[in-house]
Amino acid sequence: MSPLAPHMQPEPQRASIPWVPVGFGGALLACLVIYLFLPVGKPAEPVAVAGTVTWRGRGVAGGTIVFAPDHKRGHAGPLGMGVIDFSGHYEIQSEDRPGLMPGWYVVTVAPSGAVSPLGWPYKYHHPESSGLGCEVKGKGNAAFDFNLE
Repeated sequence: MSPLAPHMQPEPQRASIPWVPVGFGGALLACLVIYLFLPVGKPAEPVAVAGTVTWRGRGVAGGTIVFAPDHKRGHAGPLGMGVIDFSGHYEIQSEDRPGLMPGWYVVTVAPSGAVSPLGWPYKYHHPESSGLGCEVKGKGNAAFDFNLE
């Protein structure tokens, strides 16, 4: 025992927890978990896509137009297709609903029927050779007219 009287001895130190930093750290951790696991913002919505396809200055009388995601530009997702009416107008459908998701697309066009019109360039049938492409932006309606030569 200490030579000091018991009432003169220092009080034993209790372990103290710095509540303010612990509380702040806990709040920070909670915010981080919420940020990582909850979606931020609205997911992208399909954009209505329509336009006209012409060949030699006239509307393509029937056929099919396909918008395939351009993987070379980093876009992945479903492709879109449309039927070209007899005036050359088309509207794209993707996954059984109108429009396309925003991103870059390679476009192909094929005339209707088993036989292509005389002089129709077959390069437009394949995404590697068509030379047609576009970027669908995230807002509003998109109109893409393609003049085939």
